[in-house]
Amino acid sequence: HRPRPLEEMAKDWTRTLQLQRRYEETRHMYRAKLPLLFEAPASLAAPPSQPPVRVVVTGLGVTSAAGDGAEAAWRLLLDGRSALRPVELFDGAPYGNLLAGEALHLPRTDRLPRGLQLLEIALDEVLRDAGWGPAQRGADTAVVLGTCQADIERARRIHRDFAQPPYRDPEEEDFEAFATYRPNAGTAFVADRIGAEGPQSTVGMVCVSSS
Repeated sequence: HRPRPLEEMAKDWTRTLQLQRRYEETRHMYRAKLPLLFEAPASLAAPPSQPPVRVVVTGLGVTSAAGDGAEAAWRLLLDGRSALRPVELFDGAPYGNLLAGEALHLPRTDRLPRGLQLLEIALDEVLRDAGWGPAQRGADTAVVLGTCQADIERARRIHRDFAQPPYRDPEEEDFEAFATYRPNAGTAFVADRIGAEGPQSTVGMVCVSSS
């Protein structure tokens, strides 16, 4: 497929902005008429005697199309720039949108699936930024990861081959792809990588997690 003209892409972007504006207007209207949908009832609020839970962010790590590290992503936001570029991972023409935030500056590796590779890069930055070391490892170290799927790229072949009959016989690579495709595969990877022996929790955040 040939890339679509920029004029058509601009029209799609305009339609997206119109839908977003309409959503905000509708949300504002329902917020005024049905406040209980947007505000928690008083009965669900924490008792006044219970102190709020404090959360401390000790380290940041970002893998994105903006460049290497959290500093590059923060600078992109401050400058009001976008890291969206024409998609190169696959042909996006049939889907009507050729823009994506791919981390093209990061070379691929055969050691890890792409999804886990990007997760590992961000994790390494988090640990360096937090000054985290072997002394923190142990049974009281937990891992909570918000994600969609771990290795979604390798699962594309499975979805294509098993979408409709005739179905081929599964191969060893298919079983490995399913194992790394599970949402909690990334959580287990992080726990193993840092030696965390505490609880592991995977929060399904679907597309919000950008995974």
